[in-house]
Amino acid sequence: MSAPVLTFTDIVDKVERAVRNGQRAHLDQQEAVALMGHPAWAMLAAERTKEILASCGVQHLRTASNSGHIGSITGPNETTGASAGTIPKVVHDAGEALALEAAKALTRQKRRARH
Repeated sequence: MSAPVLTFTDIVDKVERAVRNGQRAHLDQQEAVALMGHPAWAMLAAERTKEILASCGVQHLRTASNSGHIGSITGPNETTGASAGTIPKVVHDAGEALALEAAKALTRQKRRARH
């Protein structure tokens, strides 16, 4: 009987070792694919987006509660349900809001550069 594959255990071990040793964590392709397929990836990607926006000078992000609906006509409705590839609504809404703010920030930067 072969040993079970412990992909997330391996990922956590590599990250912890990198922190202890002050080095980078290196994931093989199987580990990277597993991480990107996990719901935690959406949280990491959202934090990365915040960092990018902050580096562009975006001070304040509009949230779904104060921005109204932003754009997509493909969102869920009462006659459709979630499919295997559907992301949670909160992640979808946050992504749309962040993308809109990033676009606005880039537009502001271009305007400032022209003047």
